[in-house]
Amino acid sequence: MQHVQFSRTTKSGSIYKLDYHPGGNKSQKNIHGNDYWKIYKVNKSGEDVVFGRIGHGGFKNYDLIKDSPVYVDGALMNGSL
Repeated sequence: MQHVQFSRTTKSGSIYKLDYHPGGNKSQKNIHGNDYWKIYKVNKSGEDVVFGRIGHGGFKNYDLIKDSPVYVDGALMNGSL
């Protein structure tokens, strides 16, 4: 599976990009241990700035995000358990 990217514009006009990074394989390792979402926030110059990462299970080397297009007030908004 390859990268999949979505974008979201908030009511205030901020633009976030959610970029899915698939888990690694033997030929291409993944330093985070499994698949994850990388969140970018587009700055005023139009550049993508890494806002953080969201993963599951044994996910490591990550940034804790408590409020983003995926987590709102610490609760996961898209996905099911």
